[in-house]
Amino acid sequence: MNDIVAIPQQPELELQALRSRLARMESLFWNRPVPARIVVLGAGYAGLTCDLGLRGLAAEVTLVNRNDYHYLTTLLHEPAVGRRDFSEVTVDLPSLLEGSEVRLLKAETTAIDLERQTVTVAVGEEARELPYDFLVVALGSQPEFYHIPGLEQHALTLSSWSEAKRLHLRVEESLINFKDHPDEPWRAHIVVGGAGLTGVELAGELADWCHRVSKKYGLTQDHLRITLVDGSPSVLAACGECQDRIIPLATELLKRKGIDIINGVRVQAIEPHRVVLNNGQALEAGLIVWTGGVRGHELLEQSGLALQRQKRAVVNEYLQARDHPEVFVIGDSAAATVDGGATLPPTAQVAIHQGPMVAENFHRLFSCQTLQACEPKMMGIFLSLGHKDALGVVQNKYHFSGWMARTIKNAIGYRYLAGLGGWKLVWAKLRKATVAVRALPPKHHDVQISLWQRAQTATVAGLLGTAALTALSTLSAALSGMGMDVPAMLSGFLKLPLSVGWLVHVAIGVMLAWTYALLFCRTLPGRGAARGALFGLLPFITAETVVLPMMGAGLFSTNMGGAALPAVGLSLLSHLLYGAVVGWVLSHKGAA
Repeated sequence: MNDIVAIPQQPELELQALRSRLARMESLFWNRPVPARIVVLGAGYAGLTCDLGLRGLAAEVTLVNRNDYHYLTTLLHEPAVGRRDFSEVTVDLPSLLEGSEVRLLKAETTAIDLERQTVTVAVGEEARELPYDFLVVALGSQPEFYHIPGLEQHALTLSSWSEAKRLHLRVEESLINFKDHPDEPWRAHIVVGGAGLTGVELAGELADWCHRVSKKYGLTQDHLRITLVDGSPSVLAACGECQDRIIPLATELLKRKGIDIINGVRVQAIEPHRVVLNNGQALEAGLIVWTGGVRGHELLEQSGLALQRQKRAVVNEYLQARDHPEVFVIGDSAAATVDGGATLPPTAQVAIHQGPMVAENFHRLFSCQTLQACEPKMMGIFLSLGHKDALGVVQNKYHFSGWMARTIKNAIGYRYLAGLGGWKLVWAKLRKATVAVRALPPKHHDVQISLWQRAQTATVAGLLGTAALTALSTLSAALSGMGMDVPAMLSGFLKLPLSVGWLVHVAIGVMLAWTYALLFCRTLPGRGAARGALFGLLPFITAETVVLPMMGAGLFSTNMGGAALPAVGLSLLSHLLYGAVVGWVLSHKGAA
């Protein structure tokens, strides 16, 4: 009896931790107040797209952001060098969220209390506490300075809209200073530390812009120097999709622009107008820009969330923080992984996928449905290296360069804007106009619909739309003799039986319905049938300008003489009817 062995306390601690987690889960899912309070921190790519997806949810949604605008981080290097206006890469949040259930709070987040489930924000000089039931952390990233002496004090970064404006002013200031002190050539020297995507794009853009601006101050290209420094063996070394063809092409383009590239050497210290490298070399410069790495926002570390070495939060497959299922972390703040355990890079492409996926999971959660794992697919990378030069790779095997790569990169940016505010927002940015644009209507969320059911609905919509178009064309042909028998025209053009013409006609109708459901139903203005009717203009224009000329009917049926105008009018009406039917069916069934 005297040989009693003390029982270790570790199991008791684990039991307490389990009880604490069960209590949190109970308060989260069983005793949750109605409506639930959701707080979203940050209006970057991930935060804003998540917020827009939360509309229509039975919850009080508050978006906390330090600014009343959203900016396109991937394009900041372009206004920084004067190639775009700053208004082209920003979106006004109040107008975008006008009329929605989302409340915008312009404030600085200062603290996150995970135990009390509160967020402290600073509104001017006033501190407020926001209680939450669910928290979405989308605070983005911060520059990583790696404890390099003097780096944070003497180098500029490109991490925000204000930093891009400051860089724009400092470049011209350096050139002016050189003109006033021509005996000090270092004043016209720009050093960019870090040869990742941001550094390479910035260096390429700076080379083109400085050569243009130098003429303004009576300088020659020989006076200007740009040096790109990186500790990796090559530029873009951390970009897995750039390994085969993009790296050699990017290196060649940068050198052709006169940019000096120093690889395999790290920055050891930064002094005023001086970059000290670890090989003993020192570079004097009028301007130093740091793009050498990012880390998670400092609030993540202060909150007590589990972090990895880059100070990004450890999350599960649903992007929930470890031990805190009520906290979702997305965008650059999250260390999300894919199959094999590889951590996803902090890119806009990943953030734009994660925001809507987390919003969809909120709809599932509130409908007592199973959550879906967030598995964004990396489609490709496109980078601009100056006014005319660009490179890109899709799925690590399709490569683009020159005007084609630049066109695709611009299209990606405008497609993102169209997803926010439709083509009205795109048109405003193209015209450089500052107009109030509301976000697109919220997507209909019916988590009961499976992918197969959605496929069936889109197919039915295409069949009904095709039937309506064919019926109107046949009726007009019977009444006026000006209708177009599309199946007969197709079979004649293909020199195949009429039955094949009908099959092709129906197949095209179904494919167009799928195109509308996947690409256009969220970007066109209006609702239901009206939005579908607008889409109907696309196949009409394609038919009149491409298909009919191929079949010998001429552009807009010009060989039909006096019957051309009525025939074109009936064709337009038929396509509008087709689109209206498709749009109505898809919106009515919630499949689009």
